[in-house]
Amino acid sequence: MANEALSALTATTALVSTDLLYAVDGANSRKITWANVIASISGLAASDVSTGSFANARISENSVTQHEAALTITESQISDLGGYVDTSGVPVLNDFARFTDANTIEGRSYAEVRADLSLEVGTDVQAYSAVLDATTASFTTADETKLDGIESGATADQSDAEIETAINNQLTGTVVGTTDTQTLTGKTINGDSNTLSNLDLGNEVDWAAIGDVTDRTAFASGDKILIFEAGVGMRKVDYDDLPGAGGGLSNIVEDTTPELGGDLDGKGLKIENYINEVVTSVTGTLTTTAHSGNIIKTSGNITVPTTAGFTCVIIAGGAHTVTFNATTSAAMATGDVMTVVVESATVIHAVLTAAADKVTFS
Repeated sequence: MANEALSALTATTALVSTDLLYAVDGANSRKITWANVIASISGLAASDVSTGSFANARISENSVTQHEAALTITESQISDLGGYVDTSGVPVLNDFARFTDANTIEGRSYAEVRADLSLEVGTDVQAYSAVLDATTASFTTADETKLDGIESGATADQSDAEIETAINNQLTGTVVGTTDTQTLTGKTINGDSNTLSNLDLGNEVDWAAIGDVTDRTAFASGDKILIFEAGVGMRKVDYDDLPGAGGGLSNIVEDTTPELGGDLDGKGLKIENYINEVVTSVTGTLTTTAHSGNIIKTSGNITVPTTAGFTCVIIAGGAHTVTFNATTSAAMATGDVMTVVVESATVIHAVLTAAADKVTFS
């Protein structure tokens, strides 16, 4: 090949393995194929490549990852690390990491994490207890309700003396015990179907409370009755010892032959069905209940009943007729007076006194 100036040669970037390259080795010219050049480059030692750079496509992924176990990258070698994650505060060993925003992590101690999660022992969560650990799940709402109903300070082993003291503290004076005098102030004794023995009510009786006692209208032999003896107090009386008790009359009408042991004092009161009352404006049929034993002043015709024992005095208030039975009657003029006594249904006594024969006192 004739010597030509290098500037006269045509440049090429596309070579194949059979292409020849010419090189000057000292004073001598040499030729070498492109395949030999490639082979020489692949066998280069690491010391033979000290400058320059390779295009991305010239280094395979495997050429990099095969050395990753020995690869070390420090924080200072990553120029934009701070743009991804920041640290806040000064994390220490065993701290937990917590993001305070999208790019910042801070270290949190165990106590801080516990507070962050509201897991304070004794406040938010139950501390371990051997008693609770040994407790079954059989404790129910009913059990809780029963326990809530027990008063504070109650015990299951109160002595008789403690119970006695507790009762006495609720009342005035000693109620339970062996003292002779028991005093109750504003309290009520409820026997509740029990018997109160040896009870001395003394002089203190609330008579208003008698209204709460069940009425009894029939007594029997052997019954006891409480009476209040003035200046002494409550006493009991046998029913059999009361006047008229033990077989006396239940009603006065039962005594068909009454007798008086002395003068009868009416005390200003009247005896019914006796001639002691004037009944005016009477007309129609007389009755034993309303008219017998009374003075009758007529205002119309009247009829006398045929009931034995009927008596009355009739004063005519006008020209009226008095009928005794279906066939017997008597006419009375104004002011006439008639006394009537019915002996039986067929025997009636009547005495008529004319008005002119009356004696008037003024």
